[in-house]
Amino acid sequence: MSWQLRNVALVILSIGIGISTTFGSPAALAAGSFELGVKAYNAGKFQTAVNLLTRASAANPYDARIHYYRANALVKLGRHKEAIREYGVAYSLDPGGDCASYCEAALEAYGLESPRQVAERTAVDTRSITASDINDARVRISLQAQEATGRLLRSGQQEAAFQQRLGDIQAQRIGDNAAAEIASIRSSVLLGVGFRRSRFGAQPFFFRQVGFTPGQSAQADLIRQQAASAQASARRTAQIQAQRAAEIAAEKARLLDETAANLQSQMLEASLPGSVTLNPVGTNLYVRNYGR
Repeated sequence: MSWQLRNVALVILSIGIGISTTFGSPAALAAGSFELGVKAYNAGKFQTAVNLLTRASAANPYDARIHYYRANALVKLGRHKEAIREYGVAYSLDPGGDCASYCEAALEAYGLESPRQVAERTAVDTRSITASDINDARVRISLQAQEATGRLLRSGQQEAAFQQRLGDIQAQRIGDNAAAEIASIRSSVLLGVGFRRSRFGAQPFFFRQVGFTPGQSAQADLIRQQAASAQASARRTAQIQAQRAAEIAAEKARLLDETAANLQSQMLEASLPGSVTLNPVGTNLYVRNYGR
């Protein structure tokens, strides 16, 4: 397989030169983890790129570019089985897109068929579909949906935990700033009076002590109150953001499950004469293989 790996490396090298300009506009690429993942790839930080692009994929599993760049980084790390899968997913999500031909070239360098070639080869076999073919496809889609929804939900939990931690950090910073502001208030030298017993009776005496005047104490109390209010606000905002992250992930997971259920249902429905049929052979959560 060494000659194939060299071919894959050449394919990636030839397309990696334009990695920041070939696909889409700069505005389209400015998408958080995806953009950072591409930058990490360009900098040769391939494991960091995989981590960032995995997070981007969990948030948006239907973006072909994310899977494509993740495949490139996996090749650099020698994780070829995962890379092959990602190239196939990237091609299937956008077979008419800019990166489809590169994905196809990479798969061919591995000596494998692209999803298009598989679809063309299997499209003529729709009349010989068996119950076993349908069951295998439904199980395949179900397993892929479970894996994808699991990634989505884990990503949502991680984002929620991050937001909570961010709220705690902000609250701590507010408390530290308040403590520093109070410490900056210059203490005053206060004159006090006391009494002590003597054989002549209670005798007054005067003493000095360092502390806050009533006005300074009121200022310190106000700083503490404002800090407590700001800390509560920071934690409330973090809680809202965390809940929102979890809700978004849950909604994406629900839609993914719905897509999988619709695909499974289509395979059980008889098509009208002359209509296009969803062929379970070669079909999965990311690939649609149609034939007559």
